[in-house]
Amino acid sequence: MARIIQVRDVADDVHGVLAARARAQGMSLSEYLRGELARMASRPSVDEWLGRLRQTEPMESPLTSDELVRRARRAA
Repeated sequence: MARIIQVRDVADDVHGVLAARARAQGMSLSEYLRGELARMASRPSVDEWLGRLRQTEPMESPLTSDELVRRARRAA
């Protein structure tokens, strides 16, 4: 079931920018904001990402960092 979210006290300039972006994509402001909220929710926050990173074990490589960078650049 969908939930209702109401945001109050949005500055006029912020509202104007968001409304213009929605119009540019042929969307209502509500449609545009739903998409933006879904995009935000699909990605981890910085704190969530850092927490996951802290739980990973460091990787060992026989290559130095500059060798890894050179290989990555050649592969691109």
